[in-house]
Amino acid sequence: MEMALTLALNGFFVHMIDLEGSGYSAGNRINNLSIEKFHHQVATILLQVSPDLPCFLLGHSMGGLTVNTFLGLNPQIADKLAGVIFSAPFFGISTKKINPVEKLVISGIAKVMDEMVMISSLPIHRICRNKQYMRQVIQSRKANPFMTAGLMHSWIKNHDRVATFANKVNYPYLILLGEKDVIVDNSASRAWHAKTSSTIKELKLMAGAFHELSKEPNNGVMFESVLKFMAKRVTDGAKAFGQFDPKTGVRFAKQVAAWKKKKFWVIISILYLFIGLLIAIIRR
Repeated sequence: MEMALTLALNGFFVHMIDLEGSGYSAGNRINNLSIEKFHHQVATILLQVSPDLPCFLLGHSMGGLTVNTFLGLNPQIADKLAGVIFSAPFFGISTKKINPVEKLVISGIAKVMDEMVMISSLPIHRICRNKQYMRQVIQSRKANPFMTAGLMHSWIKNHDRVATFANKVNYPYLILLGEKDVIVDNSASRAWHAKTSSTIKELKLMAGAFHELSKEPNNGVMFESVLKFMAKRVTDGAKAFGQFDPKTGVRFAKQVAAWKKKKFWVIISILYLFIGLLIAIIRR
């Protein structure tokens, strides 16, 4: 919110979304969520953009992962942008590296129990140094540390997409990282930054900052960096966004319907019952 207010007070038109299940948005808070679903929300907000003005996208944390993979799937939209700002992007899990076997296990669980609730070892005291903000988070009934197997599987798939699309990225961007962020993997962001083909790219490290960069005591560093990046792009002649029609030319990652996810296990269950019935008949 603070970043949006800063941009608006400096003459920018600002359109905001809360990803489904996040922030102040309504709907499910835990289940039936995925990065693939969030891609549709990015396409929806682009409808609000004036075709006569340059357009910037800013994504924080999981929002950064959503914006990155949406643009990876839609490079023709990325070409229309004046720039992208990634704030503490969730390009990797900070606590550990997930190996191929663990990915396979999580994928299997997600296929059968995609709404199974999980809880992460989230160090809540390391989210932000702003104690007033953290008090609000702890007391908020909408804040929760839970996730589902389906959402975790979606995170892993899209972390792989970030790495896959990296060398094809050529749009201007600014990436901001908190020096002491333990919620996301800063090394994954640095690796992505090193692989991109963009000629206009910046990486800024906020000294002492945790994850919620816009809430940190030194959030002025973020505001100044973003404003400078955007102002320079505009003064350098960034082109207008142009017309946008989400019904044509927008690629979304295919989501497997719930019944198809469970199809294999339904067949296995039927075979199990059939074999059991057959054995019972033989024993008679």
